[in-house]
Amino acid sequence: MTPRMLLATTALCLASLSACATSQTQRPEPVTPLRGPQEAVVETDYSAALLCLGRYVGAQPFPAPRIAIGHISDMTGATDYFNGARVTQGASLMAMTALADAGVRVVERFDMGVIQAEMNYAQTGLVRDSDTQLRELSPGMLQGVDLYIVGGLTEFNPNIRSRGSDLYGADERATGAAASIGLNTQTIDVAMDLRLVDATSSEVLAVRALRKQIIGREIELGVFEFMSGGVVDIAAGQRALEPVQTAVRTMIDRAIFEFVGSLYNLPAHVCLDGREAPVQSAPTPARGRLIEPQNQPSQTMPSETPQAPNHRPAQQAPNAMRGPAAANEVGMHLGSFRTEGHAQLRWHELQMRHPEALEDLQQLVVPAQITGQGQVYGLLAGPFYSMESAERRCEELNARSQYCRATRLTP
Repeated sequence: MTPRMLLATTALCLASLSACATSQTQRPEPVTPLRGPQEAVVETDYSAALLCLGRYVGAQPFPAPRIAIGHISDMTGATDYFNGARVTQGASLMAMTALADAGVRVVERFDMGVIQAEMNYAQTGLVRDSDTQLRELSPGMLQGVDLYIVGGLTEFNPNIRSRGSDLYGADERATGAAASIGLNTQTIDVAMDLRLVDATSSEVLAVRALRKQIIGREIELGVFEFMSGGVVDIAAGQRALEPVQTAVRTMIDRAIFEFVGSLYNLPAHVCLDGREAPVQSAPTPARGRLIEPQNQPSQTMPSETPQAPNHRPAQQAPNAMRGPAAANEVGMHLGSFRTEGHAQLRWHELQMRHPEALEDLQQLVVPAQITGQGQVYGLLAGPFYSMESAERRCEELNARSQYCRATRLTP
């Protein structure tokens, strides 16, 4: 052993003994954990558009539809030996966040464990809502769902394309210097399929199939040289991969934005180009499809209670027919709906589809009982001063495949 190596070994042993002695007489200071960047709100390319859509939904005079999220499962089976699943297992939770940002009413159906436990405890008298009041189970305690979203992650392609470039240079002498540079890229592909389903009829209203390509890059740099009888080898590198799970969240945000936007009949560019959605836009009903009037028995729709002149009933649309006109004139029956809100939504939709036929008319929504179907809300438009004029206007709409029937606004 050379004197230099002996000296280094002795110093190492003395340092070890000193560390042992110190640990017995004095405790070391705690290590300060490494702290990274501060937490931040999760955002995607569609986060601002979802919030814009949420402001539009909240500004409407009718309640937003109630939507639940089912299971959005990982169906790819892609796993890594060290890290487990390659694709997020929390896609359903991401969809709930997107729905909340979009302004709709989110109903819990994904994890019903706590709710079911509370109901079981209440049934046995173990749950109380105050010091003197036990919780009682009653019909209608849980909120119903209008629509729900389900689907899954259906593709994960770990390497659909990869490219690489290497550059190496060296001195021709055996002990000369050498350098190398490498650049590699890799493309990953992930896809998902989602569907929007009517909770009462189980009809699939819309389907979205989206995919996202994810890019990864790797750069390596190395230098090798003999210096003064020794060897110097320096290597550096950098790897960057677009977050796979963020890509999944982006696809979910886009699908939710398109689903909710289609329920309100918003053009695709609204909220995506930085412009706010106009509040006066006419949404399309999410539920309460038209009850086909052709299959209903003929029935006269009752009139509203007459109001004082120029007085507008509460909770009525700005272009609703006023009482005195509705009580004495003829109108057009344009359909019947399950709720008053859906009838008003249909009116806005018809105004957009047939503006020249409806622009000079006002709408009236009146309740009626129909045999075999119960309470419905009829959508009427007018007023007309004769049955003939109402029939002529209905002929124009019928020619466009729009149901219309002239009727008197009073029994």
